[in-house]
Order: sequence, then structure tokens, then C-alpha cells
Amino acid sequence: MKYRLTSYWNHFKKAKHRGGHGIHSPFLFRLITEVIESKTAHPDYSLLKQLDSKSHLHLIADKTIQTTEPKDQKDSRRILKGLRKIDLPMRYRKLIYRLVLEFKPTAAIYFGPTLGHNLAAMALGSKNMPVYHSDCHLPYGSYSEMTLTVAHINTVSRIQNDAQPPIKPEFIVINHPNEPKIALHRIEEQLNDPGKNDVLVLIGIHKSTEINQVWQDLILNQKVHVTLTLFNLGIALFRDKSQKENFELKF
Repeated sequence: MKYRLTSYWNHFKKAKHRGGHGIHSPFLFRLITEVIESKTAHPDYSLLKQLDSKSHLHLIADKTIQTTEPKDQKDSRRILKGLRKIDLPMRYRKLIYRLVLEFKPTAAIYFGPTLGHNLAAMALGSKNMPVYHSDCHLPYGSYSEMTLTVAHINTVSRIQNDAQPPIKPEFIVINHPNEPKIALHRIEEQLNDPGKNDVLVLIGIHKSTEINQVWQDLILNQKVHVTLTLFNLGIALFRDKSQKENFELKF
């Protein structure tokens, strides 16, 4: 907790590019001001909020996380809160949605646990885009499937760990903040064969010193041309037409 608070304060002091100030690239200025900082209320946002409410009710009703003794009610609430934190906060889910909407990837892949909300944000950003889910945390699978079913999303396919999807993803999300070695493995896979239009999103970059080091190493990698550091996640762009830059953004 102390590390996270310190990281937040340090990030807040360094992040200066709100409103695109100091950004000279037209592409990045537009990306920051019209996509990342967008205030547009997209119609799909209402569905994301509905899914969040329904998932919360489903978790409350799930007997596998409920306790019967009054002394254990606090533990039950703690477990419930922890499960809800598996997915990104709503404003970050909306950002994932907007990034997919902006970059229009041919396919996307999500590594890590989810109750389905992060996947829904990706899938709704491009309705016909195939989304692949590679996850070693199978206990969350039923929640994920329920969320996608309620949203009538049928473009998400689960693949085996380390299996290659039939279409090379151009949009990659890695959600392993508590497992930096796994996150690093996924990043290294991407760095072996990066596409010039690829976008890589790393979730939880300030969760620990270990996962932050993974992000810092990615910033320095010569195959990555632009990185955008938000507090809860980092965005890496492989655009070969851009000069190498890193921006810390208030979000």
C-alpha cells in the first residue's frame, strides 16, 4: 500500500501533459485530447454500466463466496471487493473501448483474469473484431461467460495458454500485475514479432516495484516507439513513423 501511494504521488508530480500541452506530434495530440481524455458519452457506455451492476448482484448471490457466521461478514465483503478489482475501474474500461474504437485492430487478445468486463469493453469497441482470451485463472471463467452472454457478445474465444490465435492480434492487453514474470513473458512474445500498428496495454504498472520495472524496461525497448504512462496502466505503441518518446499523463 505504501509503495502504491508513493507511486501515485510521484506520477502525479511528473504527469504534465493534460490537454495535450507540450505534445508536438499531431497524431499524439489527437490521441491524447480526443481519445484518452475524451468526454464523449458513447452509447455502449450504458451497457458497460449495466453489466457492472448485474455482475455485482451475481457475485453477491454466489454462495461460494458467502459466509454464514456474522463474524465472517467482513471477510465476505473483502473477498467480494477483491473479485470486483480483477477488472479495471469503469473509466479505464471506457478508455480500452475508445482505444479499440480508434485503432480498429483486425484482432485483439487479452491475457489474464477477468470477470468479463475488460473483454466486453474490447469487444464493444469493434463489434466484428475477434477477441481472444488466454487465461490461467479458470475459476473466473463462469463469471466472464455470464457477462459476455448478458451483453450478447459472441466474438470472444478462449484459447489455451501459449496457443497461437488464428489471426495475429494487433491490440494486446496484459493483466498480470501480481505476476510480473508472466507479464514479462507475454511482452517478450509480442516483442519477438511486433507489428507497426500494434498497441500493447499493460495493466497495474504501479502495483509493485517488480511490475513497474517490467513497464520501465518496455519503455526503453527500441522496438517500442511511443509509450503513454497512466497510473493504472501503460500504453505502448509500435508505430515506426513516431520518434521514441514517453509521456506521463494525468487521467
